[in-house]
Amino acid sequence: MIGKVVKFFNFRRPACAGARLMSSGLRAVVFDMDGTLTQEGALDYAEMYRRAGAPAGCKNILEWVHTLDAAGQKKANDAILEVEREGYHRQLLNPNCKQMLHQLKEKKLRLAILTRNTDEGVAVFIEKFELQTVFDATMSRSWTGGDCKPSPDALIHLIQLWKILPTQLMMVGDWKDDIAAGKAAGAVTCLKELGADAQRHNSHLISEATYSVRDLLEIPPLVDSLM
Repeated sequence: MIGKVVKFFNFRRPACAGARLMSSGLRAVVFDMDGTLTQEGALDYAEMYRRAGAPAGCKNILEWVHTLDAAGQKKANDAILEVEREGYHRQLLNPNCKQMLHQLKEKKLRLAILTRNTDEGVAVFIEKFELQTVFDATMSRSWTGGDCKPSPDALIHLIQLWKILPTQLMMVGDWKDDIAAGKAAGAVTCLKELGADAQRHNSHLISEATYSVRDLLEIPPLVDSLM
């Protein structure tokens, strides 16, 4: 069945062959959650920035929050969490997500979530979509062992925990922080392209990633080619 999938899906390699990382036998795949495993749009980012009081032109709301005093941080974090919780009921899986995850699980790969969402948000996601047996690790912004994406700290932690090489891990995400974190950790990177009707567009990031996919079912054959 997987062999047939390869025929129908065409994951993209970089235009420059030299840009490709050699994986030395892929052993782990780490996923961003919002916009990658779930459909883009459940989180209203514009409303989040507005309620938190982020200044015009702010590109990274979590980094901006860290510049505030204690009272300001609490107020902004409460607003961010409020918008995240409102998005729980709108959350939908991207097409073919569960099928893709189960195919990867059958390959005995380590699977993880790395998100800037909260532990609560990850728990709601896993319970809502019945993914309790899929992931070997989940890491949110609540992790205290290092900095959030785009820092590679969490990926480096997983690489060390699982005793693998950086190139044996692939980071899959839909935004620049995901790709930047993966590259900084020395990992293979894969961009989940957003559709033309998405709130955000990420086609400008295709050249930054080792690979890009339009459909999550392109990931298992890509993994096969790297194992």
